[in-house]
Amino acid sequence: MTNMNLKQLRDQIDEINVQLLHLLNQRTQLVEAVGVEKDKQGLKKYDPVREEQIIEKLKQINEGPMTDEMMVHIFKEIFKVSVKLQEDNSQQQD
Repeated sequence: MTNMNLKQLRDQIDEINVQLLHLLNQRTQLVEAVGVEKDKQGLKKYDPVREEQIIEKLKQINEGPMTDEMMVHIFKEIFKVSVKLQEDNSQQQD
């Protein structure tokens, strides 16, 4: 691999990182809206059934090279952050 190839690959990764950041922020806005709706309905922030449904759906469509185990780890962290955000926002409104 030449230095030019390495730079091009890293540039592509940088572009994807920016896209991921935008998507994660977009997802966060939706998570906040879900939290507001859960508060209105008196629902718990953490929904293990919904989380498992999402994970199973993602496993079905995962084409790799990321393993299911790696993908699940990443999404579990995203879910943890989402629940924490909803809980924090709910406490701020009290």
